[in-house]
Amino acid sequence: MKTFLGPFAAGVALALVLALGTTARCEFEMWKNKEGKAAELEITGVDDGAAGTQVRFRTKAGKEVLFKLEDLAAEDQVRAKGWKAKPPISASFGYVTDWPALVSGVEAGKPVLQFTFDVKGESALAHSDIKISNPKLSAGGKELEVTKWSGVVDDGTFLRDPFATPPAGLQGRKWSLVITAEGEFAGVTLTSCEFSADVEVYCGRAPKEITTTMPLPKATSFEAEEEQHHEKKKVDPFTIEIGTSFWPLPGKKDKDDGVVTGYHLGAVENPEMLDLVPDGGGEPVISTAFVVKGKEYPNAIYKKDITSPATILVKYWSEGYAVPLKLSKAASNRGRNPPPKPEVNAGGEGEGGGKDPFGG
Repeated sequence: MKTFLGPFAAGVALALVLALGTTARCEFEMWKNKEGKAAELEITGVDDGAAGTQVRFRTKAGKEVLFKLEDLAAEDQVRAKGWKAKPPISASFGYVTDWPALVSGVEAGKPVLQFTFDVKGESALAHSDIKISNPKLSAGGKELEVTKWSGVVDDGTFLRDPFATPPAGLQGRKWSLVITAEGEFAGVTLTSCEFSADVEVYCGRAPKEITTTMPLPKATSFEAEEEQHHEKKKVDPFTIEIGTSFWPLPGKKDKDDGVVTGYHLGAVENPEMLDLVPDGGGEPVISTAFVVKGKEYPNAIYKKDITSPATILVKYWSEGYAVPLKLSKAASNRGRNPPPKPEVNAGGEGEGGGKDPFGG
């Protein structure tokens, strides 16, 4: 089973199957203006400035709209004044390990304690660094010495093989915060240690979308020249790429006969166009899809279901902002069992992540 996706790294091609603007905390309610006209909107902010108070809303189509407070009905002005932003995400302790996950970027074999917190909410920017302050780590009532702290947002796609997925689309993302403490922790009982920290996690807002058309790759078999296995197009703020795939057709056995049976889709941020996280990083893409007769095919599609040129849809966050959270793990909270430790090959990469299998 093979797939071509050109020179992009493996993480670039991962499908992100989310609906635009349907984060876990959406709360659409009826709001009225001073003329009595009503609309179903989600309030997203109340801003006080020199020009007065303005109220930000989001429509179900994902568009941001702005109203002056005095333009709302009297009872809705009171509602708006009393509104307080709810954190778009929350986190609870999941598990602890003494080996680093690949997504953390920590060298395999390094002595660590790594705490993974499950995240509710779908707006955290994957692969963005987490700012950590006031961290505390202890075991048996004794404070442990940590030489370095680091943290990253994981959406569960780092170890997923984007090339082995049929066109039904990849599974939905599952967010977590991965906090790593480096140091010498010999003899520490993992599940009974205590941890706490204040963190800042970058999230996305102001969703937007791009629709464009692209020719499909010309390759019909695995033996075709590499440049025929992918098509690229720069559509600010992304470079979009279509690559060939060789899945077994429905109802047939999994065998590689070298015939192109489908296409994969990826979108790479052009660094000069988006700056969602101050120090860089973070995945702005919400979802990518082929669109055929109004139907969206997330990330991948069978060749028989599409003709050239292809219509491509990319949904993404256009703004980033920091969300403060408090993380803690009590000695009594043993969490759940962690996943298996990733195997590491001679090149230092775990299976399924980190490198383009075709040399990108």
